[in-house]
Amino acid sequence: MNWIVYHAVTTNHEPRDEQGQYISLTHGVKKLKKLSQTVQAIVWDEELYVQAVSAGVAPISGVFHVVLSTQKLLNTWGDNVWITDIALKQVRRELKIQGFEQVLCLTNAYTTGQLIKAKFIQYLTLDVIQSLHSGEQVVVENLDKVSQKWTLLSQKLSKDVLTLSYQL
Repeated sequence: MNWIVYHAVTTNHEPRDEQGQYISLTHGVKKLKKLSQTVQAIVWDEELYVQAVSAGVAPISGVFHVVLSTQKLLNTWGDNVWITDIALKQVRRELKIQGFEQVLCLTNAYTTGQLIKAKFIQYLTLDVIQSLHSGEQVVVENLDKVSQKWTLLSQKLSKDVLTLSYQL
């Protein structure tokens, strides 16, 4: 089973823009939709999922959604959304039983760290949105320190986004 993480951050490491919206949902929607076409399941953090629903980005049809939540969220999104507070290892086991081979993770830094620590993650795609703040060189230097165990697969700079793809 391949687990892929997608994050979009500003150049000063912020996962949110000035309005408090996740950048993955504001500046990264095209990337999110493209990645969701390559997977059978998406694992979300509760806050990011609720924001995605409010923004009209989620739920994405044709994809099974797992929402990691400690709250008692009411599932009004149908059978392809599973809201759970079980441990990540149990989530992985359930997804494997269901036959999901490609899983996209849209999680906060803490949960992503837990997924990496548990060796669930094989790929990480990070978009650094340069137009929102200054200091992109700082991000690249810090990523190099953090990602010493990761192999940089590609580094692409477009108009205002630095995309870094890593493999563990």
